[in-house]
Amino acid sequence: GRVWFQETAGQLWYLRKTEGGYQSQKVFQFPYEIRQVSWFNGGFWVLTNSAVYRMIENSDGTLVVGRQYPYSMKFGDVQIGSRAYVFHFAGKSRVLVGFNTGILSLDLKKGEWDEIREFSGISIRSIEQVEGLGILAGSYGDGYFLISEGKVLKMPMDREGRLNSVHSFIRDKRGYLWMPTNEGIVRASVGELAEYVSDHSVSPSFRIFNERDGLLSNEFNGGCNPAYVVSGDTVVVPSTAGLVMFLPNNFCKIVYY
Repeated sequence: GRVWFQETAGQLWYLRKTEGGYQSQKVFQFPYEIRQVSWFNGGFWVLTNSAVYRMIENSDGTLVVGRQYPYSMKFGDVQIGSRAYVFHFAGKSRVLVGFNTGILSLDLKKGEWDEIREFSGISIRSIEQVEGLGILAGSYGDGYFLISEGKVLKMPMDREGRLNSVHSFIRDKRGYLWMPTNEGIVRASVGELAEYVSDHSVSPSFRIFNERDGLLSNEFNGGCNPAYVVSGDTVVVPSTAGLVMFLPNNFCKIVYY
């Protein structure tokens, strides 16, 4: 097995396990900082601030560019120089890329980019598929949104406005959605959120977990992928006070490491 890792200078490496331990090998040098790497549909994909790359792996483990999809045109507030944060594969033929200034959509069959205009000027922190809802996009300062069937819906806020900045979306086995923010972790019912999508008069309830519940800091981090790690029933999320571990399916306490 291998572990891939990246450097801000645009270098992509992997660790290969051998009989004598782990061996590191540099496999590619990109012209810009690497923002995210991901396996999708049998291929290896890399997100940078200049383009999305589909890579091909050689027999010796090195990589070459199979195809490059540069951000070659200006769409409203998304242009060359915008900072890419995350990308998400929406089906087999579309990629959504979240920037500090909006979201671009790539049609893989045509190789063409388009802008989702509803996100113009909005800093995107996460784009994730959530069972029972669809694709959710979290922002920095503008709340969170549902992307469904070509439409964008602004999702409901808690009364204190903690959901202004949402770093990730974590669905547990009990039907709750956990959303790390800059002001604690917010928990909501996926079912109630789905009801809101159908009927905007519905007011979902929100449970806030913050320093009063034992957190050392209310501020969580994001703008990366993955912005959390799931191991069995354990979820680990980053905060300004370190990594926070909790068991959402049998929630009783939060542990710091």
